[in-house]
Amino acid sequence: MSAAPSSSAAAGVDRILSEAESLKFSDHQRMLVVASEAAAQAQTLGDFYRYAVALNHQAWAYAILNRHESSLTHALEALMLARAYGYPDVEARTVNVLALNFAECGIVQEAIRLYEHQLEIGRRLEDPELTSMALHDLALVHLNEGEYETALALLQESIQLTPPTLHDGLDLSITHGNLALIFCRLDRLDDALHHAQQALALASAAESQ
Repeated sequence: MSAAPSSSAAAGVDRILSEAESLKFSDHQRMLVVASEAAAQAQTLGDFYRYAVALNHQAWAYAILNRHESSLTHALEALMLARAYGYPDVEARTVNVLALNFAECGIVQEAIRLYEHQLEIGRRLEDPELTSMALHDLALVHLNEGEYETALALLQESIQLTPPTLHDGLDLSITHGNLALIFCRLDRLDDALHHAQQALALASAAESQ
């Protein structure tokens, strides 16, 4: 691949990548198809950045579909490009996918280390989306380990940083839902009910859009 694609061609790839991103919480098989198209077009253009982003979308969808070998293959290629060409935002998102795979396979300490690395990048870039994502997913690992107070502190920080319009509010809805679960485990039922109601309201609003 070579560099400097035309602005119109790059915009076309961006539209495909946006479609893939919009499918993150709905149709993972379709997300794979769309992300593969974006990867092919970016590769043809010689656009390393957008190719790495497309690889990361594919890796994420494969992870959700429990196709961990394919997910790791795509994520590691994206990570190699991110580090070789200096794309810290892509590195942060790719590390998140790697951590997800490890967490799903029960390799807890490696997942924690990777989420903490993503968190460090997000804070260094002063990127609230990357930071809140890392905090949220790190909290889930601690939640699954029964470390409720640690998970609670991480989620409470995450929810303050999550962009309210991200994925039409679904990210906030999921975070509220996980807070409700933690508060239930801590027997703080009023707090659990509050966050459950917030989660449902946000999910309903997202569905109506």
